[in-house]
Amino acid sequence: IKVNSIKGVGATNAAITVNNSDGTCTANITNNLSNRNAIINGAMIISQRGVNFGTLASTAYTLDRWNVDAGATVQQASLAVDEISDDKKFTKAIQMQGASSDYFRTKLEDVSNFSNQTLILSFYVKGASNTTLDNIYARQNFGSGGSSIVDTAFSNLSYSVTTSYTRYTATVTLPSISGKTVGTSSYLEIFMELPDSVTVYITGVQLEVDHTGSGKATDFEHRSFGQELALCQRYYERLDYAGGTMSSGLMGFYNTDTEVFVFNHHRVIKRATPSLEYSALTDLDIEPRDRTVPNLTLFRSDTKFACLRINGVTDDNGKGEAACLTIDQTGGFIAFDAEL
Repeated sequence: IKVNSIKGVGATNAAITVNNSDGTCTANITNNLSNRNAIINGAMIISQRGVNFGTLASTAYTLDRWNVDAGATVQQASLAVDEISDDKKFTKAIQMQGASSDYFRTKLEDVSNFSNQTLILSFYVKGASNTTLDNIYARQNFGSGGSSIVDTAFSNLSYSVTTSYTRYTATVTLPSISGKTVGTSSYLEIFMELPDSVTVYITGVQLEVDHTGSGKATDFEHRSFGQELALCQRYYERLDYAGGTMSSGLMGFYNTDTEVFVFNHHRVIKRATPSLEYSALTDLDIEPRDRTVPNLTLFRSDTKFACLRINGVTDDNGKGEAACLTIDQTGGFIAFDAEL
């Protein structure tokens, strides 16, 4: 049997199109291609930094991989059961209210992955009241030492948002990076403007290559919580107070009577050598003698491992003994940040 396409009875578009020259085919598949969503945490289920961020004093990461401008109010919101009728797996959304032309964004590692590609962006959004969502762009950032940024608008720049979740779709064809210089830490940024003084809820963000040329988004690709967390931890990993004595900490030893080294083997290989973050020194102590932590610095670090140094510890003649840096206060944390 020889055919050049296969289509359903009454269908306008072919389900499978065959190239008559080389025999290859293109399939118009909407729901079963894995690893097609380039967005990490598009379902907003991972939020290592907390769930309620209040009004941001500076531009910051909030839910994992989502960065929001200063002045916006942000938190992780829960969806009612079956609130999105055409995809009942959604449980979380990012809830935001802009203050003055605030933007929110996500950054996708390595700008060269998206050169000269047509991409389809899709997302679900609702508002606390009717509003509009404007100005959605893709930004090719060529990194430190690279060429100047290039912004390209998506096909639709304005969406009417109602009080019920609606899925919207837009496309963008990115320019080729031929002739550009790609520096370190390059990325593709997807960003959109938030409405002022109106709360919006967004989830199910997906960015995929338009392999068929149809401009149609496929079904949202849900990943397991564990898989999504691991993807997020390439950029940010956090150890939190878990309640109770000795609930979380990093093991090490007394290098001298007043100097302690502790170690973290990162759960996921990081994008780059991470920086160290912690809540406050008063949230930490050194066991087994319950000593205060006068300082905490990165002594050695790479994408797989970090050695932390504490100097000026109370002299207990403990050289060579084991030590544990514990997080023993509510809200305390130690984190390793390799965000773009």
